[in-house]
Amino acid sequence: MNPSPAGLPQANLPPGWQLAMDSLGRPFFYNPYTQQTSWTTPTASSSPVQTPAAPAAASKTTLPAGWEESVDTQGRVYYIDHTTKRTSWVPPTLSSTPPTQNAAYGSPPTHMANAMHMNMMNMMNSSMMNNMSTMSYPSLSSDPVMHAPPPPPPSSAPSHYEPVFVPQQDPAPSRVSVSVPVSAPPDPSLSALAQSKALWDTEKVHENCTGCGSLFTFTNRHHHCRCCQREFCNACSTKRAPVPQFDLKTAVRVCDPCFNHLNERKDNACLARLVPYLTMDNANLKLQALSEALDIVTRDEHRGIMDDILPTNILIPILEILSKSGNTHVPNSNMLSSEVIGTNLQLVSVAARFVGKVTTHAPIREYEKIRSRETVASLANILSSSQPYEEVVIVDTLKALINLSKVDSLQGILSHEVVPSAVMCLDSPSESVQVWAAQCLQELCADETARQHIADGQGVSVLVPLLSSKNEKLVLCVATILRLLCSQERTRDLIYKAGGVGFIIGLLSSREHAIQVRALDILSELSLLDRACQVIANGEEGVGSIVALLRSPHEKIQEEALTITTNLLSNRDSKAGVISAFMVPEYMKSLVNLFQAKGTILHLALTLGDALIDNSESIKDSFREADGVNPLLSLAAGRKGKHLQALQMLTKLAQDNGANCNTILEVGGVSVLVDLITQPPPTDEAAGEVHHLDVQLYAVLALGSLSSSPIVISEFPSVENGAGVRALVNLLQPSQDDTAKEAAALALSKLALNEQCAQLVFSLGGVGYASAMLSSPREPLQREALSLLSKLAAQSNRVRRSIGETSGCIALMVGVLSRASSMEVKSAAITCLYEVCKDTPTNRESAFNNGCTAPLLSLIPEFAGSHEIQGRIVGLIASFSADSDRFRAAIRDTRGIHALVELIFTAPTLPEPAQDGSVPELVPILVSAIITLANFALGGADGGRKEMDAAEIVNSGGVLALVPQLSSAHAPLQEYSALALANLALVSLECRLAILAAGALPAGVPLLTSPVESVATQGLFLVSTLSQPLPPPHPSMASPAPEDPSQAFLSAGGMPPLVGLLTAHPSQAVRNQAIALLINLLGGPSVVAGANAGPNPSGDLVWKEYVRVGGVAGLIALVGSDVPLAQYKGATTLARVASENQACRQSIIEGTGVIALIALLPSPDMAACCAAVGAIAQLSREASCSTLLVEHSALDHLVKIGSAAEQGVFPAEVKAQVGEIFANMSVVPACRAALSSAGAIPRLIDLLFSSSSGNAAASSSITNAAKAIGLLAADTATAQSVFDQGGLFALLPLLTPPHSYGTRCSAALALANLCRHYPPSRQTFLSTTSEMPDTPATTANRLAHSSTNVLMSPTFSATAPKPTTILANSPLGSIIGIITRGGDDTSLDIRVIMLELLETLSHEPEFASQIEKSGGLPILVGLVNTYFDAPPTPLASPALSALSSPDSSASSSTTPSSRTTSPLAIVLSILSNISKNHQTRATLLQSGLLNLISRVITPTPQPSLLVQLDEFAIDEKDTDVSDAPASGSSSLTESGEVRQKVTKKIRAQERKEVESRAVGIVCMLCYVEEGRQGVRDVGLIKPILRMMTRSFKNFEPDQDGASEAASALPVVTSKAMSLLALTEGNREAIRELGGMDAFASVLALYTSNTNLRASNHPSPVNIIAALDNLSFNEKALEQMFSSNIISSVIGLLSSPVLVGDEESQARILRFVRNLSSSTVGSEKILQLLTSSHSLRSLVSVMYTAQGDSVYVAGLDLLVNLCRSDKFRRVMSEAVEADRESFGKLLAHCKERGVALATELTEALGM
Repeated sequence: MNPSPAGLPQANLPPGWQLAMDSLGRPFFYNPYTQQTSWTTPTASSSPVQTPAAPAAASKTTLPAGWEESVDTQGRVYYIDHTTKRTSWVPPTLSSTPPTQNAAYGSPPTHMANAMHMNMMNMMNSSMMNNMSTMSYPSLSSDPVMHAPPPPPPSSAPSHYEPVFVPQQDPAPSRVSVSVPVSAPPDPSLSALAQSKALWDTEKVHENCTGCGSLFTFTNRHHHCRCCQREFCNACSTKRAPVPQFDLKTAVRVCDPCFNHLNERKDNACLARLVPYLTMDNANLKLQALSEALDIVTRDEHRGIMDDILPTNILIPILEILSKSGNTHVPNSNMLSSEVIGTNLQLVSVAARFVGKVTTHAPIREYEKIRSRETVASLANILSSSQPYEEVVIVDTLKALINLSKVDSLQGILSHEVVPSAVMCLDSPSESVQVWAAQCLQELCADETARQHIADGQGVSVLVPLLSSKNEKLVLCVATILRLLCSQERTRDLIYKAGGVGFIIGLLSSREHAIQVRALDILSELSLLDRACQVIANGEEGVGSIVALLRSPHEKIQEEALTITTNLLSNRDSKAGVISAFMVPEYMKSLVNLFQAKGTILHLALTLGDALIDNSESIKDSFREADGVNPLLSLAAGRKGKHLQALQMLTKLAQDNGANCNTILEVGGVSVLVDLITQPPPTDEAAGEVHHLDVQLYAVLALGSLSSSPIVISEFPSVENGAGVRALVNLLQPSQDDTAKEAAALALSKLALNEQCAQLVFSLGGVGYASAMLSSPREPLQREALSLLSKLAAQSNRVRRSIGETSGCIALMVGVLSRASSMEVKSAAITCLYEVCKDTPTNRESAFNNGCTAPLLSLIPEFAGSHEIQGRIVGLIASFSADSDRFRAAIRDTRGIHALVELIFTAPTLPEPAQDGSVPELVPILVSAIITLANFALGGADGGRKEMDAAEIVNSGGVLALVPQLSSAHAPLQEYSALALANLALVSLECRLAILAAGALPAGVPLLTSPVESVATQGLFLVSTLSQPLPPPHPSMASPAPEDPSQAFLSAGGMPPLVGLLTAHPSQAVRNQAIALLINLLGGPSVVAGANAGPNPSGDLVWKEYVRVGGVAGLIALVGSDVPLAQYKGATTLARVASENQACRQSIIEGTGVIALIALLPSPDMAACCAAVGAIAQLSREASCSTLLVEHSALDHLVKIGSAAEQGVFPAEVKAQVGEIFANMSVVPACRAALSSAGAIPRLIDLLFSSSSGNAAASSSITNAAKAIGLLAADTATAQSVFDQGGLFALLPLLTPPHSYGTRCSAALALANLCRHYPPSRQTFLSTTSEMPDTPATTANRLAHSSTNVLMSPTFSATAPKPTTILANSPLGSIIGIITRGGDDTSLDIRVIMLELLETLSHEPEFASQIEKSGGLPILVGLVNTYFDAPPTPLASPALSALSSPDSSASSSTTPSSRTTSPLAIVLSILSNISKNHQTRATLLQSGLLNLISRVITPTPQPSLLVQLDEFAIDEKDTDVSDAPASGSSSLTESGEVRQKVTKKIRAQERKEVESRAVGIVCMLCYVEEGRQGVRDVGLIKPILRMMTRSFKNFEPDQDGASEAASALPVVTSKAMSLLALTEGNREAIRELGGMDAFASVLALYTSNTNLRASNHPSPVNIIAALDNLSFNEKALEQMFSSNIISSVIGLLSSPVLVGDEESQARILRFVRNLSSSTVGSEKILQLLTSSHSLRSLVSVMYTAQGDSVYVAGLDLLVNLCRSDKFRRVMSEAVEADRESFGKLLAHCKERGVALATELTEALGM
């Protein structure tokens, strides 16, 4: 016994009560005799009315054998039976007589009830009952609490006991079964009533057996169970057992339940004894009875107690109690405590678990009660009651319902009654309630009705949101429910509408494996719903979240993920998402990895992969990149598992995917497949293995797909030395299975695209096997055999011949074609025949002999929907029609022509060609039909039959069917329609007329512009054929005459495309055909050649239109053709066009007309050759033409033609035209050498010597030859050749009449050019003394003639000298005579040219002496006066302009040349050259030349040329003609103004040239003292000063058109002043005339005028020289200093103008040196040079100089200046400041050997 707790009173306790402590340290009171406990201190009233006997009455000595008395930890006495290993609170010696049961079942009589009540009051204390009523009812989900005193300890008789708690397990559906040990005492609170004497009435008042319900009768007597006292029949109470607790030690009658607990379980607690207490109104007794019943059941349920629940009838009152709870209609129903309800619920829950497992015969009433609707309704009422039950009550109710749901018969009732209430519980705020409600619904959902009730109500909308709960148990239950609900499509839709897809996808990321599985299960069902698939695909994570689960380690997850993904792939909305997900390499790799799995996973993975391949072509590449080929090959290589499925996937992967085919080939897949085909079948195929024939079949199909790759096709023959081909061919053998043969033939038909493979198949007998397959009755086999034969036949003629030689092969093909019922087989037969008969006449003969024509023609309409096959039929017919008349006759006899015409005529309108170049399938069919008609029209050996066939084509409407095809949008139809119509038109005139009447000519014209060459060619052939001239209409013709073809051609707009063909088509044959068309349109060859001189209005109209449209390009195209008629026509028209203007000539040249004409020069056709020469003569007026003539070697042909013309082979005008060509070519400098090398010069000179001027043609020849010689002489390279060939002597006779003006001018210019460009000719000319050849005009005295004319000149001045000597009879004298000759027979042009010749000769040194000896010098001086007033004279002839400017390559023009030639300027140039000879200067001075020059430079006041020129010099900017209008301007005023500006510019340039040459003469004469004095005497100093100032001021470095002399005017004027300043008298005169100001202004211009700072500016060296000479005049020197001339000169030294002009720099230094030595200038020079800037400039010029002159002059100046101490100091300072530079300078000077450097070094002390 435990000692009493300290501090608590013990003496005041009533008798029998003790104080103890529980395990939590809480004190409580208990009475071991009455089995009472209490939390409060008991009082005397708490003691029983009758105190039981003292415990000593049951001492150990009086106990039965085997019993032992013991005390638990709380001091309570209990008894142990070691024999039965049981414990009991009741002493074994205690005996009690049970009361008599007189009351009805469940309702004991009143006296018994009172006795029972009193007994219980003695056994239980009210305070204990009150305390128990205040305790919380236990919950399986809550923490365990103590509801009664703690149970006994777990071991027997311990020395010290402590109260303990027994925790309840979760999730057990009921209380945990407590296993009580042998030594453990019984719980006093759980067995007091069950072990007490029963309160049943023992009187036999019941009419039925309590066990079986049978009616008691006389024979079926009443019996009582001695344990529970209930009434049974004999059958239900046959067992006997002792009842020790009632002192019934012998076996007595007991019922089956009592026998079980007494005998089998050895338990005295009887459930049946508790039944009466359950019907009492005493809540305490009812609760005690319920608690005892629950404890008995939970304690002994594992020992068969459940079989006794129903027979004891204990559930009936329990269920009646529950039926009242929660029912608002039952009075005081809500008065039941939670303990009562809860205990009832636990009992029902436990009973419900075993209600379907009762093994004994239970009472029907009891069994039906537990399964009744009322029971279920009672439980459901608790869930849905408005009474706020505690959470544990709701939980236990749900547990009871869960157990009841396992009874099959209750499923419908539960579904109807409980589902709504359980759904309501899901909204409970208690998570525990939600969990048990979900579990209840989960159990109920096993019934379809329950699922229907959930779907009909709001169950789905309540369940779905619970998926977001954090309670994994709840989520799992809800997911399980939803998975069960998803079996119906309607419920899936509800889940979808409730947003279940999103919640479920979120569960995929759960860490709980079971939740993931359930979520995938639901998604698997929802994926059958299209809208759900769309949500999954469009979700945030999308399909990827599901696909990612393929990497899960759990097979169930992988399985569900594969299923869902497959379902999503089958939905069109989510298909793209699945495909996109598997395009991610890692996801595809996950799928590929599953190919290595087994069982269902492998099957699903292969199924998904197969579906992916079926739905996307791009996924095939992802499979390859994820290395999916290898595992599939591994599967395919095995004989078990998914062998065939892997082969199927390989087949699809390889289909139309070359990369996959190559990969399979690279990894040895082809070898694997070949091995599968070639390996022998197993001797005994084990279970699960795939049949060998199936393996072979699928392997062959895979090879067929691989054969779509060119690489596989090319490599396949070499795989295992052709083993694959041999295996496939072996499968074609007759002994093989038909299916295998079909698949092998299919694969071989693809592999046969490789020639090597085809040859191997052929060599292995594949043709024979395939032919044998044609005899099979199976049409699919026939189809594949025909396909293989067609592919083999397409490889080579050898195979085709072999097929034809195979016995009966072609006959079998025709037979299949005739007998086959399948259109596929027929199409294969047609294709095979088409390939076999291609290019093999013998096969066509065999096919024809076997009667293939009739079935082919009959099949044309049948294959109207298959254009490819229809085209092959027509193609075969076309090939037959091209073979022989016999074939054509057979086709014609079978109405083949009508069938073909009908096919063309009824063809629908075809669409436009596609952008990718593809054409409609009907096009090849129509083409073949048209070709067949063309073959019929073309005919063969039987010509008469051809006309009949053509007539039949026309009569059957063939023309009307073909003409519309000319306008088709498809080129092949246009091409062959034109060919067929052209062939028909060539057959007969009637056919041609019919074709013209059908409008074929206008329809054929657009074909000429087709971009397809073949179409344009055939269209041209058709139009050319139809445009042949028609014969005159015969009077007998009934039909009206057709429209003239030429008119129809023009009306259809045919000329532009015709011209396009002639000018742009690359094919010469096409161009010739176009020319033939043009000739036909012009009226035929006879009309074009001029043989038919009759009127031809149509031809003329056609030619005009051709010239208008084609223009020059069209004419050139005719010239470049191969048709002589077209060449002649084009060349003559080109000559006429070229004679019109320069623009026409240029367009001809640019259009390659010259090249085409050159090609005609060697033509054997004389008319074409002459026309070409005439055209070239006109075109050669352009320089570009001459260049082309040289480049294309035309000169040799022209020289030959010229020689032939002199011999009379060609007409005389051809000779003149050749000369004109040479003359025009000579204008171009680049052509002259070519003319010389081609031998044209001797030819031209011979022409000059041999020709006479008797007729116009001869005169033209001479003129052209002279022009050519003159131009050739203008080139240095060819001038010598002209001279060597006697050109000088051939030209001299041509200078005089009776030669024409043009001839004389050309000869004069030729002589001038010869002497100018070949200097040796001048010496020959001057040294020649022979007389010129006599002519009628040269017989007179040349001397008298010449002198008289000079004196008779109207402009001759009286002051001009008279000729004093007679001119020698020499060429020089003759030229002077021509110059001085007057009259109309000698024009000014010729005299100017002769002056230019003399100017050229004047450059020779001996010219001056020769002219002086000949007496011609005074005459030349007199010419200055003669030509003083003569205006500048442009050459009248353009040819002369070209000759006068022979170096110009510009083309001649009718516009006058802008170059002018002044006779005065030429005369002055001659005199300037003569004045260079010092021996003739005196003569010139004596001849009064200075007076004449003074007159030229200083004009008199009367109007004269130079006065007018001075007017133009006012503003030379007015001479700009850049704003001149184009030729053809409509404004005459503007044109006149421009002309005036041009004239101004020309005269301004002429004036400068005259002045420059005049001053040049002055310079030459100033070299002698007499000349300098003479210049001053005639007053020329001032004019020269004026000209110098003006020339410097107006200097323009890029003066356009200015002569060299005019540009040199600043130089010659400044030179003249420097020479004039050599004389003292002139110095003073220059100073007085303002010379210092003039020089100052010129020097200032070098800093202000940008032109003088240009690179080609005039050097100031003459200005410095003039100033140096003038400095000898003291007044002039002082004026130089005063006007800053000297400082300007010194500043000019460092000016950029003189950079590189060392001559001017040295001259300045010498000038300054001279000034520094003079008395007047030395001090001033020192003052100017002592500045550091001037000194640095001086030293810098010296340092950068290249020549010695600047060094010497500079050092001389510095040495001279260093004589001054002041300058020496300044110089020393400068040296010290930059000693390095001065040192380098002096070192350079010493290196150059300048002695002054040493002197300067010494002067500076360096």
